[in-house]
Amino acid sequence: SKSEYPKNDGSREVLKRYEADVGQETLGVMQAMDGNNSAEILHLSNKAAAFAESMRTGFLSKTDAWFALTATILKTIQYPIATTTMKESEWNQIMAPILRAGLPCAGIDRNFPRDILYRPACLRGFGILHSWYNQEITHLLVCLKQTQMGGITGRLISASMEQLRLAVGPPGWLTDPHLSTFTVLATSSLIAPLW
Repeated sequence: SKSEYPKNDGSREVLKRYEADVGQETLGVMQAMDGNNSAEILHLSNKAAAFAESMRTGFLSKTDAWFALTATILKTIQYPIATTTMKESEWNQIMAPILRAGLPCAGIDRNFPRDILYRPACLRGFGILHSWYNQEITHLLVCLKQTQMGGITGRLISASMEQLRLAVGPPGWLTDPHLSTFTVLATSSLIAPLW
């Protein structure tokens, strides 16, 4: 059988060079070296549109439609959140076609109040975690875990925190509440929105 990987026979491979703002797929996530999310937003929007079209043209029971919504597409949307820094409005844009098509198939009005849809089940909600909150909680957990472990990722996060501190130049701790006035000085990074 033919191997998927080229043999190490000394032949040359031509590499493509992309600008830093061009996103390329890396481990299932569209990433650009400058940190912009444009390619990932387009990638997830295409997945959302494909899901919405499948829901509109498919024949699922209400239970199966709810399962498809919560256990398939929302898990697909959740996969890249550790690496994205999207705004809440961008997540809403991605989620709109999913909810517009998925909710009616599950027997729920497409204009159902989002506050109840995204509320935890213990508070009489539907228990769907909004992708933006999920992204920010994931970033916080990654920062806490990785900085405690002390590996390469932890050191990069610590260095990013130090760079943020140098760029903004605040007195005291970064967690002081009066520092919200300094956020305009922060450069775009994974740490800045988390701060």
